[in-house]
Amino acid sequence: MARTGDDSDAYEDELAKLASDHAEALDALMILPAPSLAALGKKLRIFARHNLASGWWRGEEIAAILACDADRLLPWSDPA
Repeated sequence: MARTGDDSDAYEDELAKLASDHAEALDALMILPAPSLAALGKKLRIFARHNLASGWWRGEEIAAILACDADRLLPWSDPA
């Protein structure tokens, strides 16, 4: 059944709020430095699963942060 009137407006408002909350949480998570290799692995999976490289407004910034995490956490990493 289609939503109409106030019901539809309330639904759209709640959907927009939840989408905004999700985006803010995703950004907050991805810009934090990974404290461990396990955390870096989780961040990389999120980055890939949500197509953040090309589909997210902070994709380039997040990719750079992931590279910094790798440089800091991986023993074989070649510091630039």
